[in-house]
Amino acid sequence: MKQFVYIIISTLVFACAKAPSKELDMEASETIEALEEDSRPIISENEAYIILITQKLQEFIDKETLEKSHPDFSSRSKQNSVLSIKDTNIKEVNFIGAFQTVSDSIKTVKTEVVFATTIDTIITTIKTSNIEIEGELLKTTKITFDTIGTKSISDL
Repeated sequence: MKQFVYIIISTLVFACAKAPSKELDMEASETIEALEEDSRPIISENEAYIILITQKLQEFIDKETLEKSHPDFSSRSKQNSVLSIKDTNIKEVNFIGAFQTVSDSIKTVKTEVVFATTIDTIITTIKTSNIEIEGELLKTTKITFDTIGTKSISDL
């Protein structure tokens, strides 16, 4: 008799273990995630390039600062710096004029970089290409900088 009771109790426990409410919760959470993905703000191409250029310039400044403080760490040949690096933090990056298309994958634009005490004007070259990795098409972007001029904020 005890065995019969144990079999009935275990059958009830296992039968009730798969609650349909859990399945509904998963479907509801997937719907909420899909709605959250759709509600993200979309930024313009110019804003995306400004963010990318700011990150790359900050990386460049950090490398220059590291090379000055540790001469043994030299990642490139000695050449003139693109920026007049007195300040290490970029306040603002703005485009001067519109993008000029050199080819399908290369664009150039004059860029104004504002620091605390100086404003540098550089030419930014943006090279994009598409690569396929494991059947998935990815867009790569390479940014290079060339110098134009530097102004002091007190000169303005």
